[in-house]
Amino acid sequence: MMNEDIKSLLVSERGVRVEDYLSVDDVDKYVDKVSRLAEILTHYEGGKLTGCIAYYCNDLIERNVFVSLIIVTPDSRGKGLADMLLDAVILLARKRGMKKVRLEVKRENGRALRFYEKRGFSVKEELRESYALELSM
Repeated sequence: MMNEDIKSLLVSERGVRVEDYLSVDDVDKYVDKVSRLAEILTHYEGGKLTGCIAYYCNDLIERNVFVSLIIVTPDSRGKGLADMLLDAVILLARKRGMKKVRLEVKRENGRALRFYEKRGFSVKEELRESYALELSM
């Protein structure tokens, strides 16, 4: 059920913001990959998925966490849900002794870039189509 909910949320978001969002061509394969390999935190309201975050907390050498996806439904934005999901990952990462949280943001996604910068992330590398951001803990 959760995988189908995440797929539905991704497909609806891609339809609205195709230019600055997920660059994965095959949503099914992406959701299958993160459901098998990543950890996922979800938030449901009234039986409907309103937000989720997928992250990898498996870099035991460098002690880095990589956030692969954070998505919140349009009607749930501005209510602190993205903050809550990100805070939960940061808390879990700290408990596991991780040192940094990393993620990438598409260059065109100014809204997400501003969100992460307000949260203390800084641009560590400019890639061709995105920025690599990092938060030291």
